[in-house]
Amino acid sequence: MRRSLGLPITMAVIMIVLVILLIVGWTISTIWAATSEPKAPTFFWALLPIGALSLTVILGGVIVYLVLSVKLINLNQRQSNFIDAVTHELKSPLASLKLQVQTLERLNVPEEKRKEMYKAMKNDVDRLEALINQVLMVSVLKSKPDKKTAETTAHLAEILERAVHNSCTRHNVGSGCVTITACDAEIVQKRFAVELILQNIIDNAVKYASHDSPQVDIHCRKTSSGRLVVRVADNGPGIPASQRKKIFLRFYRIGNELERKKTGTGLGLYIVKMLVRQIRGKLFIRDRKSGQGIAFVLVLPPNVTTKE
Repeated sequence: MRRSLGLPITMAVIMIVLVILLIVGWTISTIWAATSEPKAPTFFWALLPIGALSLTVILGGVIVYLVLSVKLINLNQRQSNFIDAVTHELKSPLASLKLQVQTLERLNVPEEKRKEMYKAMKNDVDRLEALINQVLMVSVLKSKPDKKTAETTAHLAEILERAVHNSCTRHNVGSGCVTITACDAEIVQKRFAVELILQNIIDNAVKYASHDSPQVDIHCRKTSSGRLVVRVADNGPGIPASQRKKIFLRFYRIGNELERKKTGTGLGLYIVKMLVRQIRGKLFIRDRKSGQGIAFVLVLPPNVTTKE
C-alpha cells in the first residue's frame, strides 16, 4: 500500500511546491514591475490578482487530484483485499463440502458420524449462503436504498436471541459466552433493517471476542425520549481510534489480508452503516467500560420501536 501510494503523492507534492513557487514568483515579479515601471503601473496591478487567482485555481486542482488519487488507490486496495477474502470464503466451505461428499460416497460411514458430517455440511452451506446474501445486500442497498419490505412486528428479545444463536453457531462458540439484558420493547417498523444491523454487530462481537474466554455483553435500555439504545460489547483486542471511521468503508478490514486470522469480506459494517442511515438511527463505537474490548452502541429512533 505504501509503495502504491508513494508515486502519486510524490508527484502531487512536487507539483504543489512548483505551483506555490510560481505564485510567489509571479506576485513578487509583478509587484516589482508595477513599482519600477512608472508609465504603466495600473496594468501590472491589474495583472497581479488575475495571475495569482489563476495559479491558485491550478493549485486547488492539484490538491483535489492528490486527494482523489489517494482515495482511488485505497479503494482499489480494499477491492483487492475483498477479492482475496471472498476467494478464501468460497474455497474453504466448498473444499469441505467436496471432501465430505466424497467420504460419504466411498466409505461406509457409521450413522452417528454421518449425522455429524451432515451437520458440518449444513454449516458450510449456511456460510456460503451468508456470504452470497451479504454481497447481494450491498447491491440492493446501493441500487435501491429505500426499497420497501413488509413491515411486521417482532419482540426485541427474540431478535437478539436469534442473532446470538446464528453467530455462535457460525463461529463454533457456546452461546453461554453471550449475556443478554433486553428491555421490554418490540420493533414495529423497519424490522428487516434492525434485524440485519443487530445480526452484523453481534456477529462481529462474537467473531472478535477473546479466543481463550470469549465474552459478549448485550444491554438494552429505553431513554426518556423514547429511543432504544442497544449496547454490544466484547472482550476482544478492540479497534484503534484511528481506524474507527474507516471500518465502515466498503471492503475495509484492519490489518494485512495475508496475515489475518479471522475470515470476512469487509462488507458487514458497511451494510450496518447504510441501514442505520436508512432508518435514521445512530451508531457509536466506545471503549469497553472495564478491560480490553470494544462496544458498539446502536440508537434507534422512537418511531421504530415501542414499549410493550
